[in-house]
Amino acid sequence: GWQTKAMMDPKTPRPLINRAKENLLSDKVISGFTILSYDPDLYCEAGKHYDFIWFELQHSTMTFDDVRRMIAACPRVGAAPMIRVPDAQEGNIQKATDLGALGVIVPTVDDAIEARDGARWARYPPYGRRSAGNGYYQTLWNLPGQPYRSWINDNILVIEMIETVEGVANADEIAAT
Repeated sequence: GWQTKAMMDPKTPRPLINRAKENLLSDKVISGFTILSYDPDLYCEAGKHYDFIWFELQHSTMTFDDVRRMIAACPRVGAAPMIRVPDAQEGNIQKATDLGALGVIVPTVDDAIEARDGARWARYPPYGRRSAGNGYYQTLWNLPGQPYRSWINDNILVIEMIETVEGVANADEIAAT
């Protein structure tokens, strides 16, 4: 396979570049900012002051390419770029991760199956089903000596939003996923 023994070893140190995930894992409060329309200047300024930037693709007219161009305007600004995708579908999640997002926010999750889909499309095997693409992530997150696939699963943050009565009824199984 494509993975070396060191890449599979859980003791191998991997870079943690997702500020929001790093702070969550350290039991710290995180802050974020939502961007609803194409505005690279806003992203570049807000990205200096927050742990994550939430690009809204569920309730806005922005496109995936609008988000890519904002991230490209000031790469590695500080805040982890995250995208609220319209749903847990493979195409939406893989487009988000291929353009360099370090996290996805999946809306209206009703059950463990949707939660599983959101998580698995965001991660590479053996933990998920994300496939290899030729996305902007290769330029944005090129770390010398650290192949992207060796560390990105540890950095991806998937947030599952419970927003319906059905989701509340299934909250325990969603959380367990």
